[in-house]
Amino acid sequence: MNFYAVQGRGYLLLTMCSFLLLVICFKYTSAQKRAYLFAFTFISIIGFYTIPTFLYPFVASIIFLHFYFFLNKNINPLFKLYAAYCAVLAGVLLLYAPVFLVSGVSSLVSNSWVRSLSLNDWINSIPSYLGDSAIWLLNVETGGGVLLIFIMVWNIFIHTQRSERVFQLLSIIHLLIPILLIGVQRVLPFFRIWIYLIPIISFWIGGICSGFKKRYLKLAYILALAAAMLFSDLRAFRNDFGFYDEMNLALSKIFEVIPQNVYCEEDTYYVFLNYYGIKHHVSLNVDDTYEALTNYDFLILKPQSNFSHQGYDLIVENQYVVVYVRNK
Repeated sequence: MNFYAVQGRGYLLLTMCSFLLLVICFKYTSAQKRAYLFAFTFISIIGFYTIPTFLYPFVASIIFLHFYFFLNKNINPLFKLYAAYCAVLAGVLLLYAPVFLVSGVSSLVSNSWVRSLSLNDWINSIPSYLGDSAIWLLNVETGGGVLLIFIMVWNIFIHTQRSERVFQLLSIIHLLIPILLIGVQRVLPFFRIWIYLIPIISFWIGGICSGFKKRYLKLAYILALAAAMLFSDLRAFRNDFGFYDEMNLALSKIFEVIPQNVYCEEDTYYVFLNYYGIKHHVSLNVDDTYEALTNYDFLILKPQSNFSHQGYDLIVENQYVVVYVRNK
C-alpha cells in the first residue's frame, strides 16, 4: 500500500486524525464518556485545520454514530454529540477566520485542479475512478477494486463477534460515504486524499490473518504479504523517481532560456515551475488557466490534451507531459 510521502502536504496528520476519530467513535458506542466527546471535538478541529477534506471521515463518523444508535434504539448519546458538533464548527471557524478575511472563502473551498463535472460525466467516470483509487491505495498494477472488495467481504464473513461487527460497519461506512459526498460535489479528487483509508484497509488485511487457525497458514500469509509489500513499494519508488527525473529534464530545457509566462496543465510541474522561478531569482508567471491575452513562452500540456499548440514547436515529450516552445 502507498505509505510513501505525498507531495509534502499534511496527509499523514490527516490520516492520524482520521484514525483517532475512528477509534473514538468505536469506543463511544460502548461507553459514552465525556472524555470521548472532548477527544472527538479536539481531533476534529485539528483534522479540519490540517486539510479541509477531513470533511469526508468526519461526515462518515457522524453518519455511523447516528446509524448505530438508531439501530440500537438508544438515541440519548446522540444529544451529547450535538454539543460536540457545535464546538467543532465554532473551533474550525475561529481557526480559519484569518484565512477567510485575507484570502476569502474560495481559497478554502475551491480547487482549480479539481473541477466540477456534469452529472452524466461524473456517473460515466466514477467506475474507472474508483478502480484507479483502489489500485493507488493497494499499490497494485491492476485489479485493485476487485481485490479491495474481496478483502472487505472476507472480513465480513470471518468476524462474527459483536465488537468486530460494529467495527466492520464503521469501516464500511467510512469507505462508502465519501463516494456519496464526491457525488454531491460531482468531483473526482486526487487519489492522495484517500490516504486516510489506509489504516482501515490495513486492519482488514490483518484481520484475514487472524482468521487462519493453523500457525503455518498465518506464517505463510505474513511472508506473502511482506513480499508483496516490498515488491509494490520498490515498484512505486521506481515510478516516482522516473517521474521526477523526466520532470527535471523537461524543466531544465525550459530554463535554458529564462521564460516569463508558462501555461501548465500538470499540477506537479506547476508547483516545481514556481520553485524553479524562485531558485533562479526570476519573476515567472505560471498559469493553470489559459489567459487569451498572455503570450506564453512555453506550453506544458498533458499527452491527451486537446489544447491547440499552433505557433509552438515541440521540445520535450514524455509519458506525463508534452512541452512546446513558442516559435521565434
